[in-house]
Amino acid sequence: MSTMTLSTPARRRLAALTTALLVGSGAVAVVATPSVAADRTPVLVGSLQSEIGCPEDWAPACAASTLEPVDGTSQYAQTFDVPAGTYEYKVALNGTWDESYGADGAPGGANLPLTIDGPATLRFVYDDESHRIGVEVESLASGYTAADDALVAAPVRQAGDGKQFYFVMTDRFANGDARNDTGGLAGDRLTTGFDPTSTGFYNGGDLAGLQQNLD
Repeated sequence: MSTMTLSTPARRRLAALTTALLVGSGAVAVVATPSVAADRTPVLVGSLQSEIGCPEDWAPACAASTLEPVDGTSQYAQTFDVPAGTYEYKVALNGTWDESYGADGAPGGANLPLTIDGPATLRFVYDDESHRIGVEVESLASGYTAADDALVAAPVRQAGDGKQFYFVMTDRFANGDARNDTGGLAGDRLTTGFDPTSTGFYNGGDLAGLQQNLD
């Protein structure tokens, strides 16, 4: 037995005809009405359309920026690769400007701003109940590219370039003057802080020791 699949418009016409026949015959029928969303075609419009496949910007009839229905929801969505730049966008319905939504889901509302510093894959989501528009980031540019060359600059050259510098921990280098080992205090290491046998206390190194070892 063959099966014939009807298009959405054909199914609507058949449902309407069936209802009319039943009403005309005095019968009462409940016929499932197709989702209103099936009649609606949201299109992402804005200054980014020419970057995502449309011949021009602010074109509500461009199929390339059409948002597709998300099953089981009142939402429509589509993913686009958007190059770096500053843009404005909103959603227009059914290929015209007769119905459009912008910021906060307001009818004919203000354009929504979008600025990205590098190429990105973005998913635009429109909800046909709240009429709000969201953007989900799916991927951002990563790694070093030729565009990063402009951020590279030669290091700042300071006086002393090409010289050798040494760091010395004076206390552990050389004890050149034992008279200052205890700092004028008397007692054990807990009082004077001096114990050359322990790394946890002062070992006696001083400037005199450094001077004695200079070439």
